[in-house]
This record gives sequence, structure tokens and C-alpha cells, in this order.
Amino acid sequence: MLSLRSILLRTASSGKRLVVFKMAARSSSLGGSLSSPVKSPTLQFYRRPLPTTCIDFASDEGKLIFSQALAAGYMNSFFKLCSQYRTQDEPAYCGLTSLVMALNVLEIDPGRVWKGPWRWYHEDMLDCCTSLQVAREKGINMEQFVCLARCNNLAAMSVLGSEINSIEHLREEIKAATVREDVVLVASYSRKSLGQTGTGHFSPIAGYHEGRDLVLILDTARFKYPPHWVSVATLLEAMKTIDPETGRSRGYIILSSATNQPSLLLFRPSYAFTIDKQKGKYCSQLIDFAQEWTDRLSVVSGKLQSPKEIIELAIKNMQEIQSRENLFISMFSLTLPYEQSDSDIFVVPCPQAVKGEEKVACIIKQLLNEIEKLETFKVAKEYFRNKSMEEKSKFMSYIQSPDLGLDLSTVESDSDSCCKSDCSDHASVPCCKAKNSSHEISHAYSDCGSSKTKPIISAFAVDSAIETQCSACEGVIAIGPEHAATLFLQVWPHVLFPVNKPAVTSHQCSSALDQTAVSTEEAESKTLGQALVEFISSDLSRTGGRYVRDEIGTIKVKIREVLRYHTQGFVTCCDRAHSVT
Repeated sequence: MLSLRSILLRTASSGKRLVVFKMAARSSSLGGSLSSPVKSPTLQFYRRPLPTTCIDFASDEGKLIFSQALAAGYMNSFFKLCSQYRTQDEPAYCGLTSLVMALNVLEIDPGRVWKGPWRWYHEDMLDCCTSLQVAREKGINMEQFVCLARCNNLAAMSVLGSEINSIEHLREEIKAATVREDVVLVASYSRKSLGQTGTGHFSPIAGYHEGRDLVLILDTARFKYPPHWVSVATLLEAMKTIDPETGRSRGYIILSSATNQPSLLLFRPSYAFTIDKQKGKYCSQLIDFAQEWTDRLSVVSGKLQSPKEIIELAIKNMQEIQSRENLFISMFSLTLPYEQSDSDIFVVPCPQAVKGEEKVACIIKQLLNEIEKLETFKVAKEYFRNKSMEEKSKFMSYIQSPDLGLDLSTVESDSDSCCKSDCSDHASVPCCKAKNSSHEISHAYSDCGSSKTKPIISAFAVDSAIETQCSACEGVIAIGPEHAATLFLQVWPHVLFPVNKPAVTSHQCSSALDQTAVSTEEAESKTLGQALVEFISSDLSRTGGRYVRDEIGTIKVKIREVLRYHTQGFVTCCDRAHSVT
């Protein structure tokens, strides 16, 4: 009988792949009996051979195809994608890894630290629309992919396989994408249609050969298959297969940089906007909140004429919904480290002016100044002036509580960052030694890609008009209930229509959001939602500065995208009108 060493040597010399079976030791080999039963074999693989439908990119034929496609001009997208080509960290991370590649190819600044001082996209930072835990176990579908893309400053156009009218349609889309460097085409397809093992998969398309009608797939599961060429016809067939998760066909997504989403300065959507792991696919609390808020704002506002009356009634509704724990969900988080004080506010320690971020205090202070000039903020501040400490403190839960384990301590090392996970395992790490100083939070602290990261400002330019007025930030920045109320009222799409109601026309939609003067009779027939949208829109355009407009505009895009995914029974007024012929 051949020894294991002989088998290994012969296999290595023949260049064949080896399938290894991990077997429990037999009792005879140990000279005695085992106390536990023998376990079943665990199958392991080192990669898979490509089927005949695919051509290995690194083969002689693959290289020839590449050189010919390059000469024809259909490999322009390849070089940036190749620079960011990565292997997915988890077996089910193909969608997240494809998206991370696209984000880094298109040079999207995540606005938060990956590791050390570096801002860079990684799969663990894609926490919008679905939880990483679920993505790790089940992967993501096309709906979640698009939601994640739009939540991270990308414009995403998705096309289902069932919507691809012809192979010429797909071919032209691939050709258009591969001659450019500023777009990324990601395919969602079934591996089985390519003759591969497995089911649904995502990967970017990096090139096209016109003469042989082949596309280059940069397979993100490089531990399984290398990058390979496959025919457009085969890829189309794989895109038309049904995803059992959604009941719809797969397809492709074209990604580009979104021009309407400047990076966020201080506020961001809450991490609570993930799927409900207990009750099903979507965030049930967000669905219930959207339904309740829509119902409350659907009532006729009557003779509510003044901004004060409109805003105060809206805030009262926010408080009433908040009292129903089964409905309420935190809406926002902060991009900087923060803590809750003994009173009714969150405090954000002033960022230290380190090299490259000297203007951070100036910009954030200017943002808050612009928020506080809004009439919405002034009414909210007056509303809360006479409220009890308990009411104000409770209202602050519209901003996610900072009690996620952040150790409010100073750093006693020269390290650029310190992850909280280090502290749980290594209490002796210098940055994990708390001084229990109420407002001493190190600028160098980074919580491993969570909401509590270093302030990121180098991506922002300071308006020259205010640059000369910049002053050092001292102490802390206070965020109170009036900030939470203003933020919610400015970014939430208050005019929502359940899809089972009659469709609204574009005329009705524009009327709902019309900011021009109306007659007394029309004013008395407007809903609270219409009156609220009319006022906050004019308030922002009239008094809002550059920073508050950018901050609110970006959050609004992200909130609406999250709503579109989680509350698929609702659309905003204008979303609905655009879909009506």
C-alpha cells in the first residue's frame, strides 16, 4: 500500500488537484477505543477546474483574447478593476466584494476610517439595507445590492434578466461599459448556466472581445475559479435565471459616482436600518413607523397657517409615535465619537486639529450654525424650551444611543488607531486604559469601521468666505432634541402613498409639493404632510447654507433609498408620479 507521502509526491508531480478528506482517527491506529463516535468526513477543495464554457484568463488562449480585445479598445475598464481586484472574505460575500471593488475603482471616499489613518472601502463597512451577519450567512440579492450602492454614494441602474429584450441589448451595454473607466458593470447570474458549481453569484465585467463575442468575468471567488472569458449568450442565459430569494430574474447593475451625495460631515442614517432577523426580510419597525407617520400626516391640516403650528404638531406626532416602542426606531447616528451627558443632550468633543484636518472644527461649527438658522430649528428649540428634562432626554433617542461599547478614554500610545475589539481581548493595550474623564475622547480612536470613527474632513473644501472666520473649537459640541427634530423633519419624505392606493398623477404630485401661494380654501384642504413639505422645503432653500444643504441632501438620498428597499409598499409622491404614464 502506498504511503500518504508517496501519494502526495505523485499528485504534486502530475500537476493534478488533490481532494482531501479529513477523517477521524480509527481506534486501531491509537491502540485503543475512542470515547466519541467517528465523525463524518469533511470535504475540502483547492479550487475547481473551469468548465469548457469558460476560458481561463491566464491561459495562452485567454492571453490572446485579452491582447486582441485591448487593441480593439474594449479593455479600458479592466485596468482600474484589476488594480482593485480582491478575493471575497466570506463564501457568501460575492455581492459585497463586487460592490467594494466598484467603490474603490470609482474612488468614492467612504468618509470613515478603514484601518489606521486610512479611509478605504471594505466589505465590513457596507452596513446599510442589510446586516453583515445576514450577508455573511446568505449573501445579498440585486435589490440589496442596489440599495447598498446608493447608500454609499453611487448611482446604480439595475436591469433584470427578464427585461433584457435581446442579446444585442446586453452586448451594447457591455461594450459601452468596457470602453470607459468611470462606470462598472456588475453581473448577477447563475453559476449553473456557466457549467460551474454553485448557484447565484455577483462579479464585475472587465472586458469584451468583439470578434468572439466574449466577456471577461473577474470572479470574486478566486479560491474557487480564476477570472475567465465566457460568451455573451451564455451570460445572458445565466442572468435570466430566477433568484428564489426574490422570485425575480437576476441581471446586471451599472454603477457610477453619484453627483448628488457630498460626503457627510456630522450626521448619518442610523445603523438600525437593517433587515429584521427575527421577523423576516425587511425591517418591520421601519415599515410600521412609515405607515403610522403617513397616516398621521394624511389628515387635513385645517386652518394651520403658521410654520410654528405646523412644526409643533409634527413634533407632537413624533413624540406620540416614540411612546409606542413597537413602532419607534432610531433614525440617525453621528459620524464623530459622542456620548450622552447627564442632561438631555449628546456631546461631541471638539476634534483635535491634526495635520490635514485643521479646518474640521470650522466646518462642523459652520454646519451647526447653518442648521440653527433654519426656522424649523428655531421653532423646535422654542417648543422644547418648556419641556421636562425627561421628555427632552427621551426625544434624543431619534439619534442612536452612543452606548455601543465605545470606551470614552484617552489614548496613551502613539498608535494611529485602537479598535474596541482589541480592548475586549487585551485590557493592557494602552489605548484601552480609561481615564474616566467625561469629555476626553482621543482623536486617534477608531472603532473598527463603526459609526464612531475619527472625524474625516480632508475631502471637504472650506468656503473662502468663512475661512477667515474659523476659530478653534473648545470644549464640546452640544446636540439637543431640537437638532434631532430638525434633522428628521428636513430629511424624511413626508408625502408617501401606499402602493395599493390609486396612483397619483404628476400634476397631483407637483401640486402636493407646490411652494407657491394658495387660496384659503385650498390651504384648509391640504394635508399636514403637504403643508410640512411645503414649509421645510422653502425654509431650507431660503435660509440654508452650503453645508446644511449638502448634509441634508445626502442624508435624504440615503434615507429614501433605505425606505425604498425596506418599505416596498410605499413610494414618495414624486417616485410614484414618475412611474405613471
